[in-house]
Amino acid sequence: MESLPLVDALLLLLSILSAAVATYPAIENRSPVLVMVMLLGRAKKRQLSVSTLHSDMKKRISGLSLVQLTDKGGYIKKKGVLYKNTFKGHFLGGFFSLIQKILGLDQMSDQSHD
Repeated sequence: MESLPLVDALLLLLSILSAAVATYPAIENRSPVLVMVMLLGRAKKRQLSVSTLHSDMKKRISGLSLVQLTDKGGYIKKKGVLYKNTFKGHFLGGFFSLIQKILGLDQMSDQSHD
């Protein structure tokens, strides 16, 4: 029975590490979702018009800066004139794709591009 606290401690540690792995890319690379949530959190009355939010997002995040941050984070790597996933990027992309599939969010994101 004394091994049960050890198992609980190991499960807690695994949970904390998993949460850190899942959230670190968004924090490290200032994901658009994180930036948007922060902008809304700092706004008066915690709301912004669509045009204001769009304008603020364009000032803070561009496609080029996202590519550079993703490259700097080690998730993609430039090879000549092309970018490719690194092992880290492939692993995290697969991990998040699996989570989206389990939650049924992969179908929602596919439909939004139609």
